[in-house]
Amino acid sequence: MKVWVLVIDHKHGVNARVFATKELCDQAVFDWCKEWWPTEFSGKPLPADDQLVEEYFEGMVNRWGDAESHLIEECVVEGAAS
Repeated sequence: MKVWVLVIDHKHGVNARVFATKELCDQAVFDWCKEWWPTEFSGKPLPADDQLVEEYFEGMVNRWGDAESHLIEECVVEGAAS
């Protein structure tokens, strides 16, 4: 069985979530960026949907150094029936 793992490393800690599909994982990253954009970039307009994730994490690097990043990996669940 394969799953998609999302890890968001941020200034307050690490969030890790597991999804059944890449699409669900991508949506979770998008939702994270959209939720936190007004807090992190107050007054700056929200980018277009297809640019939001990239601009969010690039903006965080420019603002805080390497304080926030994300990783998406496809993983095999060990011990699970195929």
